[in-house]
Amino acid sequence: MDIEREIIGIDANFFRLGGHSLKAFVLQSRVHRELKVKLPLAETFKTPTVREMSEYILQAGKHSHALVEPVEKKEYYPLSSAQKRLYLLQQMDLNSTVYNMTFVLPIGKNIDRDKIQSSLRKLIARHESLRTSFIMVKDIPYQEIHDEVEFEVEGVAPPTYKGNHEVNEGKPHAGTIENFISPFDLSRAPLMRSGLIRFPDHNHILMVDMHHIIADGTSYTILAEDFMALYNQEELEPLKLQYKDFSQWQSRLFESGVIKEQEDYWFELYADAGQIPRLELPVDFQRPAVFTFAGDRYRFMLEKEDMLKFNHLAARNNGTLYMNFLAALNILFYRYTGQTDIIIGTGTAGRSHVDLERIIGMFVNILVMRNYPNGQYTYESFLKEVIANSFKAFDNQDVQFEDLVSRLNLERDPSRNPLFDISMVVQNFRQMTEREDLQLPGEKEDLPPVEYKKTISRFDMTFFIHEYEENLFITIEYYTGIFKEETIKRLA
Repeated sequence: MDIEREIIGIDANFFRLGGHSLKAFVLQSRVHRELKVKLPLAETFKTPTVREMSEYILQAGKHSHALVEPVEKKEYYPLSSAQKRLYLLQQMDLNSTVYNMTFVLPIGKNIDRDKIQSSLRKLIARHESLRTSFIMVKDIPYQEIHDEVEFEVEGVAPPTYKGNHEVNEGKPHAGTIENFISPFDLSRAPLMRSGLIRFPDHNHILMVDMHHIIADGTSYTILAEDFMALYNQEELEPLKLQYKDFSQWQSRLFESGVIKEQEDYWFELYADAGQIPRLELPVDFQRPAVFTFAGDRYRFMLEKEDMLKFNHLAARNNGTLYMNFLAALNILFYRYTGQTDIIIGTGTAGRSHVDLERIIGMFVNILVMRNYPNGQYTYESFLKEVIANSFKAFDNQDVQFEDLVSRLNLERDPSRNPLFDISMVVQNFRQMTEREDLQLPGEKEDLPPVEYKKTISRFDMTFFIHEYEENLFITIEYYTGIFKEETIKRLA
């Protein structure tokens, strides 16, 4: 059938790999663009073969695909919803580095510093987000895109060694990196800095620090891939779109009422906003009156056998690892608190439109997943309910978290985040430091260890679930203003 060939042409890897949640989002977006059919996310799992999916598409009604188009050149442009959220948060504390995103990579010996700097400058020329600053016009923030910006790779003094211990004027090695990280002035571009530590043995560590308002986690991968291509003097295809085109498209999407149906879903889910219970976990310290972002991390893992069982249970119910973990967390916190109404926030890539896949920018949205665990369920029956609720939430993900919070008119509590205190992120990609194609071609002998870790927490707890090969690595980022490490260990 022609429709089957078209589906395979859109994303053959989805079927070859047996389907996956992140691949499903890409397939969903591409089917919408190429075939003008809005494919519910659940259908990508219920119809896991090309033939089954083609039968669904042939019976489905046509649904127009809103194109993201380049906007005309202006003096300044509107902010996206995610940028508005981060801009306001930064204005609350201009000296904060909570929303700095820092990448630290050992890159070895025989590194061409001039070539690194040249490649980073070309990267800034390619992506407008890296040349963007933020200005106020009549009390409204806008983004301003500069044709050119000055950019230099900074040289950073390395730690010195005494025996087996690292010393840098009495500071530990991690302190060298922490000193490099500093607040950004959002009115000055670029909102990115880079530093190179050169050790006496000629090894190097590359540091890149960016503000979250111009980039997200997916952007880091794009940045690394484009940087390596430029460093290796490869030609990159010109970008058809830039971030400002997305922010303008998003504004028009809201103004046109296209996502009203999605808004109705969320407002119905939180119709009782005034009575939404907060998760009252037992804590070690009295909650500070103002959230301080003080944090730490605790790591553990599920090994292959448990990982395979966990994935199989999800697949058997047409769900994903994410949905299974979400169900498990709900039950964990039900057991801790006895509460039967639990809200957990989750970050989504926010790139539901296929034309946005290769753009550096801040696309992430937060979905507030509400579920109702109680002692009458079996685990699998509750999992099925979580899966159904998750599909509904992801099919309505264009509604932005900050817009939902604003419309719900919630009473603000400076000691907590709005709506939820626990968040969760599932990642199934290889870390950049594990990818050989993203390594500079220098000697990698006796590379110095990188011991830097960012000691902040944006929520009471965030569960980072990293699926790699056949193991599941779990990191709990926790708020040290209320929790001790031993409490988190027991919970893990």
